[in-house]
Amino acid sequence: MSWVALQESDVLDRLADDERASYEEAGESGTPTPRLPGIINQVTATIREAIESNPQNYVGDAGKIPPGAILHAATLARLLLIGSQPTNEGETNPRQREESAAWDYIKRIQDRKLTFTDTPAPPRDASTGAYGGRCYMEF
Repeated sequence: MSWVALQESDVLDRLADDERASYEEAGESGTPTPRLPGIINQVTATIREAIESNPQNYVGDAGKIPPGAILHAATLARLLLIGSQPTNEGETNPRQREESAAWDYIKRIQDRKLTFTDTPAPPRDASTGAYGGRCYMEF
C-alpha cells in the first residue's frame, strides 16, 4: 500500500462555505492564512507517531500516512484550522462527533487495534494456535 501526503485540498474540501470564507478572510492581502501547512505537518506527525508506537507496524515514507487515514487526518486538521480562526458565537465545536471519531482512530492505532503492513504476514508455525487472528499460545 502506497502512503500519501495529506494535502491542503483534503482539508479545505471538508470546510463548510462559512468556514472556508473565514479561513480565506483571515489571510493577509487576500490570500489564505499560512497556518494550514503547519497544521498539516502537525497532524501528519501525530498520526505517524501513533503508527510508530506499535513496532509491528510498517511505516511509510516520511511526511506520508496510510490512505485510510486521510479522512481522519483532514478532520483533525480542519478542527485545528477552525480553532485558529474567528468564529460566530455557538460555532466553537461544530463537528464534535467527527472530531471524536478522528481521535478514536488514533487511539485504536495506539492500542494496536489497527496495524499497517507493507508485506503479507509470514505464515504461522503449525504448532502455534490462533483464535481470531491472535496467537494464544506463545512460549
